[in-house]
Order: sequence, then structure tokens, then C-alpha cells
Amino acid sequence: MTDIINKGNQNLSRGLAALHGMFTWAQTSRGIVSQNNLGGFTHRDARFLLRHLWTYRKSTMKTFRDIFLPGWSLVVHLLWKHIVFLGGPESSSMMNQLRELIIRYSLVCTSAEDFVIYRHYLEVHSWADHPTKIGPVDREDLEQEVSCCVAKLTPPNESVGAHEPIPLDFATDLMEALFYDIQAMKSPELSLPLLKAGFTRLWLDLSRVPKDSSVKWIDIVPFIYQLLRTTSFSLYIANTPKFQRLVISFPIVPVIVESDLLDVLGRFCLMPLLLKQIPPGVEKGETVTLENNQWKDLSDVTELILVMAKLPEEFIQPPFRPYEQDWRKTYSFLRQLNGRILPDERVRRWVDVSYSMWVELGKACGFDIPKIECSYYRCAGIGILPDNGAAWMCAGCESATYCSITCQAA
Repeated sequence: MTDIINKGNQNLSRGLAALHGMFTWAQTSRGIVSQNNLGGFTHRDARFLLRHLWTYRKSTMKTFRDIFLPGWSLVVHLLWKHIVFLGGPESSSMMNQLRELIIRYSLVCTSAEDFVIYRHYLEVHSWADHPTKIGPVDREDLEQEVSCCVAKLTPPNESVGAHEPIPLDFATDLMEALFYDIQAMKSPELSLPLLKAGFTRLWLDLSRVPKDSSVKWIDIVPFIYQLLRTTSFSLYIANTPKFQRLVISFPIVPVIVESDLLDVLGRFCLMPLLLKQIPPGVEKGETVTLENNQWKDLSDVTELILVMAKLPEEFIQPPFRPYEQDWRKTYSFLRQLNGRILPDERVRRWVDVSYSMWVELGKACGFDIPKIECSYYRCAGIGILPDNGAAWMCAGCESATYCSITCQAA
């Protein structure tokens, strides 16, 4: 397992180093510009985007509940580089704003690139002038700001025992074991309660944490990202009058070939997570290339994972629920969010920047990523949607997400 983590870190470091190397700067008539082929995203654009994200951070977080944005780590990285380059008296406040945006995003959204986000969090946290501002969990903020996250693989009501909170002492032991000794998760006293549901949730009931407890997000987040090093997982905060819990979901795979695990983790990190397509004629165990125009739909995402990772079926814990996807709509959220504020030209420039950086990151890590892709939920209550797929799953569909428009199933 140590070898897997080390190799994963090496791949990630190469990718981040490639991004760092892509930033060279020059003074032009348009101001200070990053000299690259990424669409000319300028320092002024970076300052504008950060100011806008900060000003509308509450509504932005609500948007993240609806839309799964895989380019967020690139947003963070791009803004981070611009702030560091800027220097001067305003850099400290800008970095603190960026740090809080990272924390807020981590509270409501978790994706396969979150280990990258955590790397950025460490960078920003170590650089900022006022690290003591990160304090204990604010229950009031959780109630008001964080209600759900779209990145979950199974609805709570479809997992056996999902609504049975795991005792806090058990959760604490599990956190400690997973953080300090990954192999300890295979011990019967820790793994058996999780294995019984196949794809189970760990419910850390925040309401049971003593108010004077030293538990902080800065303590919980490293544990969450440690999970990402060994398996895919998802996280969301659920708030109703009856419960308030930090929910961590992950499959338990007690027997697996390390090279295959590394392969599937790498693809999870830098390729579509749950793409329901496979080239015609490709059998299990064969190499899959991303030729989207030759692909057809799969009824079960598990099949794709088996092909990608070359794993025997008994090593994959069901169920995997397919996501409806249309990656070309990834950046439509920017137009929706900034429609009357952000000029179309600047939106197009930002799309070019994120797209190019994502491709370069994938190439640096040795993965073939022909295009940017993003997933979103379609509302099951509407049935067959029009091609534009404007509705997403929401509470009316017994999901923990909200529709951007009125859900007809609500």
C-alpha cells in the first residue's frame, strides 16, 4: 500500500510541476499576462474571478451542490499562482479568501480530484498570514450553509443500515486507524461493521461531538483525503431537524492486486469517474481508449470499472450507480452563475484555460484525456429529458441535491 501511495504522489507531483512550469509572465499592453497557450487568462481575470467567488461565496456553494465541477482544482491552482505572483499588501487577504473558498468547497463537494484540492489547501494554509482563523466546526454555519453534496454514489435510503449512526468512539478509532495505518482497516473489529452493507457509509454524528471538543475541520479533512489514497469515496453533509452528520462513503475491497488498484485509482483521478460507455467489441481485461464517437451506453458502471482496472468481478463491491453525464455542459454553470456580470468573452477565455490545463495535467501524469468532462444528475422524476438536460436531481427525487429549476417530481 505504501508503494501505491508513493507512486500516486509521484504522479501528482509531476502533474503539479507541469502546471507550475506552464506559468511564465510578461508585461504587455494588457497588463501582466501569463505567457502560455491557455487562452490568455490574465492577472486581472484572476483578481476578478477571486473577488467574484468571494463576494458570492454563499450562492456559489449552493451552485456547487447542484453541479459537479471537476475543474475546481485547476481554478484553485490558477488563482494560487496569480496571488503568489502578485505579492504586495493585498496578497494576504486574497490568500485567506482563497483558503476559505477551499474549505467551503470541501464542506459541500468531494470529487476524485480532492487529493489535489487538499494539496492546494496545505499550500495556501502554510502561506497565509493568519492560520489560526481555522477553528472548530461551526454548527451554525453547517446548518445555514451546508445541506448536501452531489458527489455520492448511492442514496442513503438504498444502503443497508445507512441511517444507523456509527458510535462516535468507533468512528474516532476508525479515523485514527485509517490515518496512521491503512492496513488496520482490514482488522475485523473495524472492517466487519462496514463490510456488511457492501458499499457503506460512515456516519460521524457531529451532534454528538461535545461542544468543547478539539475536533476541527483541519483534523477531519486529512482523514478524508487519506481515504482517497486507497479507494474511491464520497462525502456530504446532511442537515435536517432530526440529524446532522458528516457522511463518508467508500467501498471496502479487502483483497485486490496493488497494480490494478493503482491503475483504477489513477483513472479515477484523471478520467471520467463513472462514464457509462465502452468501445464496441472491447472485452473485459482489454485496454480501453477514449474514443467517444465509437462508444455505446452501458447499463452498469461496474462493467466499465472492470474493463478499466482489469479486476475480477468479486473484487468490486456493488452497487455502483451510473451518473448521467454531458461534459460539454461543464462550464455552462459559469454562464448561469455570472450571466449578468461576467462578459461572454471572459467566460470563453476561462473555458479555454481550464480545458487546456486539464489536458496538460493529464498528459504529464501519463493519461490520455482528450476532452474536459463533467457529470451532473438528471431528475429521475421527469423521465426522458430533452437534449439540453436542464433539470438535475433534487430533494423531490429523494436525493440530497437541489434542482437549479423547479423539480417536477418535488
